[in-house]
Amino acid sequence: MVHVAIIPITADIAANTDIDLPEPYPDISDLVSAIKFSKVDISHAACGATGAAYASATVLGSPINGATLLTVVSGTPESGQIAKTGDRKVQLGDAAKEGEFLLIVYIARGEIIGF
Repeated sequence: MVHVAIIPITADIAANTDIDLPEPYPDISDLVSAIKFSKVDISHAACGATGAAYASATVLGSPINGATLLTVVSGTPESGQIAKTGDRKVQLGDAAKEGEFLLIVYIARGEIIGF
């Protein structure tokens, strides 16, 4: 059976640092695909409701944007890549920042495709 896991990045991490698969997701047998989502701040220079101008841009929020499809590799990942490094660990070839997250698709340990 294919599983989808969402892994939040809770602190800045360097490239090639192990990222743990959170509970209650089952262990990883084979990593199928992955997408990294990045935060992007949205700002505006004027108020749309009243037309009043702000002295400077005001941050409205940090929606998730910037989806990047990662290439699954074995061994040490390079930029734009992800690798399984243990039953409950993956590594990115790029640094990740707090507030970003990974969406991984994988086959769980002990499960067979098609059954």
